[in-house]
Amino acid sequence: MWLNFLLFIYLGAFLYQIALNFLFLKTKLSSKDQVLKKPTHTGISILICAHNEAQNLTKNLTSILGQREVSFEVILIDDNSTDHTEKVVFQFQKKYTNLKYIRLITSDKSKRNALTAGVKAAQFKNILVTDADCQPATPDWAHLFLAQLSTRKQMILGVSPYSAEKTYLNQLIRHETYQTAIQFLSFAKHNRAYMGLGRNMAFSKSIFDKYSQYELDQNLTSGDDDMFVQRVPQKFIAILTTPESFTFSQGKSTLKSWWRQKRRHYSTAPVYKLKDQVMLSLNGLSLLFFWALSLILLTHSVHILWCILIFIILKTAVFRRHQNLIGNQQIKWFWPLVDLNLVTFQTLILIQNSLRKPKFWS
Repeated sequence: MWLNFLLFIYLGAFLYQIALNFLFLKTKLSSKDQVLKKPTHTGISILICAHNEAQNLTKNLTSILGQREVSFEVILIDDNSTDHTEKVVFQFQKKYTNLKYIRLITSDKSKRNALTAGVKAAQFKNILVTDADCQPATPDWAHLFLAQLSTRKQMILGVSPYSAEKTYLNQLIRHETYQTAIQFLSFAKHNRAYMGLGRNMAFSKSIFDKYSQYELDQNLTSGDDDMFVQRVPQKFIAILTTPESFTFSQGKSTLKSWWRQKRRHYSTAPVYKLKDQVMLSLNGLSLLFFWALSLILLTHSVHILWCILIFIILKTAVFRRHQNLIGNQQIKWFWPLVDLNLVTFQTLILIQNSLRKPKFWS
């Protein structure tokens, strides 16, 4: 009896994953419109919120300030840093007159406050946000985002892969980031946008003023960008997936720091819209049940191998279909093992969060 019950759950999870991946497979994320063209707006303000990021700013500001074919300014909002961030910015200001510096002195180290201050100080009516540890893929990054913004599309969701390193943790991080990108961009394409990446996203000032409503998110330790996206009407949202518009950053170097980051990120899910919570829960639970029950039922029937093989073939096709989302990086042949490892870690993190809510900001 229990074996039949497990088989019923397994087939449900398998069929759900097949349907989900068919959706990803048929969704076209690229577009001929995502090319360099004359923007309809005069310029764009690039905002970077930073706390103790002197080292990353020294490394990445040159490429951010090196944008071409577009009028822009870069506003660095220093959120009460205690390192030499200010000195680094002043050195760059000697060469770049379009670099502005705002220093916040407050006990509330919150990205939402820093971002709001930056938007208020912005010269242009369109905003492009990134992080201090990010580096644009090309000097056309800002131009590409500005060209996509219009009165009809006032929020553009971008892509931000992690740079490749020769460690298993990096494989795990990039695998999760790739899957997340395929999922949130596909749903956005079908007018179901539920999140965005604060390290590569553009929006108009008017949309921010009307829908950010950060005062509602004061108790959140993460997810300000997601809540902002969910409040914006779907008709105003578009995606940008051309590799020239990417930003790249370094993933966490230790499992402990990555685990801490994921705990903070996953803590936002319970305040998502109910329909998004249900959708994401079904996506995650079906994958967990598929892998867990595959291992269990495989000891009773070798026919389970056919289900595993079909799943692997279909998901590999999805990865190849959206290969451009990871630039010139390659999908490793052992990705199913990484997938199983990742869903195990994600489950443990969610269990830990349910027992003790994370209180840290970074």
